[in-house]
Amino acid sequence: MQTGIYQHYKGKQYLVLGSALLEDSLTPAIIYQALYDEYTLWIREEKLFEEHLTLPEYSYTGPRFRFIRTWTEEDAKKYPKALSPFPLNEIPH
Repeated sequence: MQTGIYQHYKGKQYLVLGSALLEDSLTPAIIYQALYDEYTLWIREEKLFEEHLTLPEYSYTGPRFRFIRTWTEEDAKKYPKALSPFPLNEIPH
């Protein structure tokens, strides 16, 4: 899973920090952080993060999360409460 900013189908943006395994089942999962309000950290099964949705109630068909862009120095300034997906905050240029 590529780190960076993703947009949820409802419109809010999240920063994908990396992957992990759920302890109880060793199921692959994605670690991500909200880029709004309290900057909550989330973990979701990878297959659910990547799933394709058909939601007539939202008039939406597409991915649950859509990749927007890689994390940049400008994003680090815009979202100062966000964790960096890069070691020691080494953001690529």
